[in-house]
Amino acid sequence: QTLNQRMKRKTSIDSSSELSSPKKLVKHENRSFVLKNASEENMVLPQLGFGTYRLKKDDVKSPLQSALNLGYKMVDTAHIYDNEKEIGQVLQSHKGEKIFIATKLWRSHQTDDKKVIEKHLNKSLKNLQTDKLDLWLLHWPGPGQHLFRRSHMVPAHWTPALRVATWDLMVGCQRAKKVRAVGVSNFSLRHLQELKEKSTTGIMPAVNQIELHPYLVQDELLEYCRKEGIVVMAYCARGEGKKNDKLLQDKTINDIAAEYGKSAAQVIIRWALQKGVVVLAGSSNDDHIQENARICDFVM
Repeated sequence: QTLNQRMKRKTSIDSSSELSSPKKLVKHENRSFVLKNASEENMVLPQLGFGTYRLKKDDVKSPLQSALNLGYKMVDTAHIYDNEKEIGQVLQSHKGEKIFIATKLWRSHQTDDKKVIEKHLNKSLKNLQTDKLDLWLLHWPGPGQHLFRRSHMVPAHWTPALRVATWDLMVGCQRAKKVRAVGVSNFSLRHLQELKEKSTTGIMPAVNQIELHPYLVQDELLEYCRKEGIVVMAYCARGEGKKNDKLLQDKTINDIAAEYGKSAAQVIIRWALQKGVVVLAGSSNDDHIQENARICDFVM
């Protein structure tokens, strides 16, 4: 399919509603998802969250504060982002609000040792100043690379079986009530099928966080996740690196943006929302943070 076909085909957030005609603005509230396999019944995940990738240490504080003041109800981080502690400090000023917190176990921490898994979870809990995580994700399906010896895998004894063992221990942390829901990130269809086949827990991920945008649609993976009740969370919804510039400058996207009186960035985020996924929209720029939040008053 061409980008034009993908962007303009009739897909909707809600199966009972059709897309509006061009240029027509429709009030369409941001929705949320009930997470399957969560430890609490009817646990909901907001559809729009604030991503903190690349906002290291104190750089995350002001943008996150702006996002929370605008009404964002979910923040996504990771051990490797090097900002958990600072996010925890910001969240202290929002104690009375229900903010959904997601973080991730780094790829090099995969292990079959329960104590190691618990150590890393406890570190994230301490950094974020909470006694329970809403969502804990296994960041990557494969191992990492040694910081100075790039050819050396970490952990050195990694095998695909270690990925499954790590997942099983993460589920154990959920059953110990330190985590409300567990999920994965960057898992392909094959990785998810392997978990289903080989995990001893009988629990599938509540969420799969993946790169998703009009240049990387991943329809087959989306369909499998829907079938298994896995919520898809899109990062880099505006593209990653040079793809970001290409998406924002794409003629089709800008033509659609002109029809609706919106920016290219808003159209891209709205497109992802209408695919029925959770979107992480992060920025260090206050104007962009506000712009990213104004995507609930139109339907394409």
